[in-house]
Amino acid sequence: RSLYGQILRRIDVRLLPFAVTVYFFSQLDKHNLGQAHARDFDADLHLKGNQFAGLLSIYFPCYLILHYISGIFLAQLRPRRLIPTTVLWCGVTTFCLTFCTNFTQMALGRLLLGMFEGSLSPCITILFASWYPMEKIATRLMLLHLASPISGLIGACVTAGFYQLDGMDGLQGWQWMFCVEGLTTILISFPGYWLLPNLVEQDGDRFKTNGERQIQRGKSRVPLNDFTWHQVLRPFTELKIYLYSITAASSQVASSNIANFGPMIIKEMGYEGAKINLLSAGPLALSVFIMLICAVLADRKGMRSSLLLPCLSLITIGQFLIFFDIHSKSVTYGAMYLIAGFSGPCNTLITVWCAGNIGPQYTKMATLALCLLSHTSATLISVNLFPPTDAPLFWHAHLAGLICIVIAIVSASLLTLVLWFENHKREKKAFWNLEHLSNEEFARLGDRHPGIRY
Repeated sequence: RSLYGQILRRIDVRLLPFAVTVYFFSQLDKHNLGQAHARDFDADLHLKGNQFAGLLSIYFPCYLILHYISGIFLAQLRPRRLIPTTVLWCGVTTFCLTFCTNFTQMALGRLLLGMFEGSLSPCITILFASWYPMEKIATRLMLLHLASPISGLIGACVTAGFYQLDGMDGLQGWQWMFCVEGLTTILISFPGYWLLPNLVEQDGDRFKTNGERQIQRGKSRVPLNDFTWHQVLRPFTELKIYLYSITAASSQVASSNIANFGPMIIKEMGYEGAKINLLSAGPLALSVFIMLICAVLADRKGMRSSLLLPCLSLITIGQFLIFFDIHSKSVTYGAMYLIAGFSGPCNTLITVWCAGNIGPQYTKMATLALCLLSHTSATLISVNLFPPTDAPLFWHAHLAGLICIVIAIVSASLLTLVLWFENHKREKKAFWNLEHLSNEEFARLGDRHPGIRY
């Protein structure tokens, strides 16, 4: 146990600080644009109609393509090179957004930013799934995903500060925001070339003995050079993987509504200036607290669906309140706490649930990439649900959020039943006729191994 703890600490030192910092700044961009939208960003860029939604949407075409491709071919691309280089160019692009003066320039910058950021989330998630045993990964992934609400929380407060710099050196508050964020991102990219490992099968020599490697891996794996298209395409042939993806996508819509348009919802309540930014920080603070609790329970108690379903249910209550009593400021703001507070753990719980139940390696990489792609695709839906013509009620957006979260509950419940029936079937079948398989063929079965329980 002492050796096991030492190995985990060594992995943590290599992975966690850099990964969490990078994820924080990638999420900060998403939150900051929403914060700027609630102030004078639109007027400075002369945005009209749905052009702000267009700026949010144009981020996603390249993002989604690279999201999936980089997840599958991460082993060949080498995360130690890919992730820091991607972070570097994200910083350069963000810095260049400082000097945009119209919609076209900002749209081009957002398109490039989506292209560079597309590989970050799947690569970091798969890197975590490669190095951490399943009984330890939930806390680490939750710490990683904590960067999202924390970035929104800090971004809301910092944005209010940046707007105190309006006019300094001829730059507006939102320009100072992009300038500082971009330069900081550039600086943090360089340690990644030294800190980050590649996948565990590629950098296993960081653990000097075979015993250490075996303890760290926790189970046998198929060598990464054993690539087959069958492994990559398998996620498209199994019901449970579709259910994972549907749950990930549908649970994200409500969360994205608050992340991207929470400040605008608060603005429509009648608040102005820094109050908008500061009030939008409250629900995100609750999200941080809930995520920490869920992280501990997920790892120590092995809880997945038993945490996910209550979180989804509470989000449903929030969506119900915000849809049916939208004229009440207190009810709307309270509903934002429920939605934002309990949306935070959902993405991590789905990712951990999926990562622990899928194998072998390339199948796991393709499945995680597909789930993360579904999750991000839902954000693309969300950014187009808040046209200015729907203000101040935005009932179309809230109705869509309510429908999607109900779909998430149904799909997560079905997934729980599917996995339960599969476990029950495996327990009843006593003879599997697998004695003729070699160790490598046995490992290649992945989660189809008869000894695996979901």
